[in-house]
Amino acid sequence: MAAFKQSMALLGAVDRLTEVGIVVSDYKDHITPKDQTVAVEELRETGLLLTPLVPARSIVPKARLACDWLGRYEKGEPVATAYADLAGLIFERITA
Repeated sequence: MAAFKQSMALLGAVDRLTEVGIVVSDYKDHITPKDQTVAVEELRETGLLLTPLVPARSIVPKARLACDWLGRYEKGEPVATAYADLAGLIFERITA
């Protein structure tokens, strides 16, 4: 974060970046690999992990490829819901 802010200052750009937390996407919630479980627990220990974790669903790359909104698909609903919940949480934090 400090390096980014320094780069922005060198460019003369306005620094409005606020660190809100860490979003984990593509989380394999059906059968979670050990390395992913360990990584998420380490992120949780930082106190910056935002929840819900965004689940991995095969519809996501298909919807992206089709330039379509994944929320239009039943299998994409958990992903869309997770992002909507995170957006609400982030909005609350930056406007508090």
